[in-house]
Formats: sequence, C-alpha cells, structure tokens
Amino acid sequence: MDVTFLETESGAYIVGNAGADKVAVYRTDLGSAQFLERTQAGIIHLAVIDRHGNAVYSRSSVAFDGALLASQYYGQCRAL
Repeated sequence: MDVTFLETESGAYIVGNAGADKVAVYRTDLGSAQFLERTQAGIIHLAVIDRHGNAVYSRSSVAFDGALLASQYYGQCRAL
C-alpha cells in the first residue's frame, strides 16, 4: 500500500489518485508523527510513523448495515 503525506507551510495533506485532502498532524517528544484524516464520508484514517520510518496505517468506519469495518497496514516510510 502506498500513501503519500505532504507537509507545506499551509498545512499537511494526504495525497492519492483522487487528489489531496487536508490532515491534522500531531508530533510527539519521541520523534513520531501522527496524521489524522476524517473523510467527507466520516471515515477516520490514522497513520503513525516512528522516528525510524516504521509505520502503521489504520482505517475504521461503519457499513450501511451497521457492521464495523476496520483495516490496518504495517510498513516502512521513506522520504521522497
């Protein structure tokens, strides 16, 4: 899975094939960064990246029938 985050002076964004959406960025004293996105549909996406580039990307939402939907990916980040 490829996810691209972009930080500029005006904010941070998640960039995908449908364009870019603004995300909130939270940094910790341990050198990690958390990118939080709430889509127009209300779905929450959270990416946590540690100072070594290890990453966890999580998505959660509720389906039309009320069932909970969740997915999580583990991987490595690299600076572009």
